[in-house]
Amino acid sequence: MFRVLVKHFARRLAQSGGEESGDVDMSLGAGLALLAAPGVFIAIGLLDRYSSLLNYFRGVPIIQDNYPRAVGDGYGLLVFSMAVTGLVTLWKWDRILPDPADRLNLGPLPIPERTVFLSSLAAIALVVGVFILDVNAGSMFLFPMVVTADQQGILPFLKLLSAHLVVLILGSLFTFCACFSLMGALVALSPPAWFSGLSLVLRSVSGFALLAMWLTSGQGRGWMRLARSGAASWQQWVPPVWFASLYGPLVGRPDVGIDGLWQRGLAALGIAFLLAMGGYAVGYRRGMDGRLARSAKRRKWPRWLLTQGSTPLERAAFRFSLQTLWRSERHSLLVVALLGSGLVFGVMQGDAERIPFYAGFSLIVALRIAFSVPALPAANWPFRLLAVAREGEPAQVARRLLWMHFALLVVVPTAVLCPPAVTLVLFLIHAVLIEALLLDFRQIPFTVRPPGFRSNRLVHALLALTGMGLIPWAGGHVAQSILVMPIRALLPCAAAFLLVRYRHHAVEAVTSGKPPLVFEDGVEDVIRLRL
Repeated sequence: MFRVLVKHFARRLAQSGGEESGDVDMSLGAGLALLAAPGVFIAIGLLDRYSSLLNYFRGVPIIQDNYPRAVGDGYGLLVFSMAVTGLVTLWKWDRILPDPADRLNLGPLPIPERTVFLSSLAAIALVVGVFILDVNAGSMFLFPMVVTADQQGILPFLKLLSAHLVVLILGSLFTFCACFSLMGALVALSPPAWFSGLSLVLRSVSGFALLAMWLTSGQGRGWMRLARSGAASWQQWVPPVWFASLYGPLVGRPDVGIDGLWQRGLAALGIAFLLAMGGYAVGYRRGMDGRLARSAKRRKWPRWLLTQGSTPLERAAFRFSLQTLWRSERHSLLVVALLGSGLVFGVMQGDAERIPFYAGFSLIVALRIAFSVPALPAANWPFRLLAVAREGEPAQVARRLLWMHFALLVVVPTAVLCPPAVTLVLFLIHAVLIEALLLDFRQIPFTVRPPGFRSNRLVHALLALTGMGLIPWAGGHVAQSILVMPIRALLPCAAAFLLVRYRHHAVEAVTSGKPPLVFEDGVEDVIRLRL
């Protein structure tokens, strides 16, 4: 029975969707491969720094002792491992604690509560262990191999391999336990009615902090150097520095370590572990008692907001989509996380006038992605039975949602804090972006089951990364040129007007011969009779 329960909880944690299914999600293997790939490429990229052959051809003096600078590069890999571990923990936060389904299914069974609790802990430990090893599998071997390739014998490689393995595992475990501790504190201290809202805020803030730590990992060498010299005391309180200081003692090189910091890291890991276990015990009890269930109380929305639309279908779909977006934790978290990521990335670039472009692009792309994530439990059957759509109605619903959130969250703050030229260019560029994303939009948001993995998703991801770099760059340059000569604002205004004005020609070319409303690409489970 214990093994069956462990398998059940492990499958629940590994699944990407919100509904239980017979098998682990088929995208799990692809997800693990994608998580392992960055570490491999980072480690391979370090070959340029440590190859004595390349340095010889460049005329660069060959450095015999690679350990001091290897600590800084190991710090970068450690920060990557800790950040990814923390972000995935925050994403799976709601699936770690028992939900109402566990309470209703497992509560009445004649199984000791201790067995269920221990099997849940064992499943968490199993999934976390597999995940940590997967994220660090590539860099775990390649990084020591690159650093010690010029040294004779296998002993230096084995020393650095063991040290790097210990550092990565301890750092990742600390991040997991720290996030787990935050969840436990929230479960223990927050009122049940506030748990969902506070959970979203805490997960978002923690995720932004991890992302900022990741983006500043390039300063790791400087931080390690300053922390070692004692010139700047605040760097000594950065958790990755604690665990990176273990490299010296583990490889037998006290001169590249930092006295006292690795002991601080081990103590912090122990405290985080105890808090995580205590928090999970409290959360498990409250979950099995039903005190973590989302409140069924309806939120009060302004009537004018819920009646947007010119047809009955538009009004019903808009109301359903708006309430689903902010009642569903996974949809709201997706939007907030991507919006915050864009803001963090824009702030790290150091150009204040481009921050709105990063935020606007991230928000619109996040909402467009969220539209294709179905609400749970499945909510499309009323629309499938009753909806008769005309051309353009689903796209009009999505357009209203995009413009409402974009105006409130990006345009209004930009108009208050930035010059008018920035606001104008921001509005025009994203108007074109919204229309481009809705060319073939023929679904009601949150009602379509996602198809399996397709090769074009990689193309979509590449386009999104390209747009994240291109749109802020182009928007900043255009805004600067308008500030110098305001008459230049006529050109982007004319271009945006023409593109939006004649968008229906592009829509007709893309959707010609297709139904105005779709739910799935496959065979429908429900067939509406036209009698």
